[in-house]
Amino acid sequence: MPWDGAVTVAPTPPDAPDPRESELCEELLAYLREHPRAMDSLEGIAEWWLPRHHIRVGVERIARALETLTRRGMLQEVEDGDRMLYRLRPDPGPDRSGGGDPPAGPDEPPA
Repeated sequence: MPWDGAVTVAPTPPDAPDPRESELCEELLAYLREHPRAMDSLEGIAEWWLPRHHIRVGVERIARALETLTRRGMLQEVEDGDRMLYRLRPDPGPDRSGGGDPPAGPDEPPA
């Protein structure tokens, strides 16, 4: 049967990763690797962590990226009154199984 020239494009599944979100996740992780003790709210992250040329990045996109990184176990959420703060999840290290001192709170110096 000869090809009729029709092309069918499959719809993108709703749970397919957004390449822009993946890029944003990488940027957030890069910032946190450079500043491992950094912790801030969604609004603070949107305003201060990203370079100025990304100022147009919507808070909604950042919220999705933070949710993704938290779900993957890379970030930890810390409650601070009526808002949530985000930071790198503490690494228990090779000799610890997650025990030991709990992570410092938002206003406490690390142990």
